[in-house]
Amino acid sequence: MKVNNKRRTVAIGIVVGGLAIVGPTAAMANNLHSAGHGPNGPRMITAQGMSHTDSLKQTAVSSNNERTAFNYFVGKGLTAKQSAGVIGNLDQESGMNPKSNQAGGPGRGIAQWSEGGRWETLKKYANKKGKSAESLGLQLDFVWHELNTGGYGFSDLKKATSIDKAVRIFQDQYEICGDCRFDNRSKAAHAAYDKYAHGGGGTKPKPKPKPGNPKPSKVYKNVWAEAPSYKHRDRSAKVGVLHRGKNYFYCQQKGAGASFAGYHNNWWLKTDDDSGNANVWVNATYVSGGVNDGKIPGVRAC
Repeated sequence: MKVNNKRRTVAIGIVVGGLAIVGPTAAMANNLHSAGHGPNGPRMITAQGMSHTDSLKQTAVSSNNERTAFNYFVGKGLTAKQSAGVIGNLDQESGMNPKSNQAGGPGRGIAQWSEGGRWETLKKYANKKGKSAESLGLQLDFVWHELNTGGYGFSDLKKATSIDKAVRIFQDQYEICGDCRFDNRSKAAHAAYDKYAHGGGGTKPKPKPKPGNPKPSKVYKNVWAEAPSYKHRDRSAKVGVLHRGKNYFYCQQKGAGASFAGYHNNWWLKTDDDSGNANVWVNATYVSGGVNDGKIPGVRAC
């Protein structure tokens, strides 16, 4: 951070358990925060991009929200590496908690948007959409809205070919923090990529086939709505969910009929769901490209 030569900055320190912690004066801290104003106003930042307390430790991350966010950005057209770069930043900022409220500071939501600044814009956006400002889906939509309409490094992010490059771009041009703890963001981004990037669609890696068994083939299809998964094709033993986005399937077979959102189908697709269950069944009504009571094109029969 550059120091204004016309004004002296006074650091104040406290000792906690023998550890000296030095930071800016309270008056200065009140004027510095992450996810500050955008291109049409000043971009104010913090030393850490989080509250001073939270910046000293790794934020607990919601794995379900993290997976949902990763799939969201991949579904919007970002590569798995670019999406992981975004996720690493949001993990560091809030632990992917849409209700995150910065202790002693103005940061709110998954990106720690500033009260009095971009958080107010988000609330207006939420009101226009008729959704809660504290919902994960709305906040992901707002990130995408800002990237597309406000700049925030979107053109550079789309050119990123490595995870760390994507982390750096989103950190510097969207979060706009000071001492951002890049190593934390990078570590979280690489971890997200390892967990969700198999096939580029955020699906979990399939179990390794047993020795001597042929390697099962898989076909990637778009799941247009969150789908329940079942152990059997008769809709008994519901076991988990398969999130929206690009997911893989092994094969399909007829079973009990199921209806959803006005569609009906008696074909079921075998996959590994997002709840950690292998070889489960999802009804074809949730998969794009089919017709009522018809097969999903391109997926072999079981």
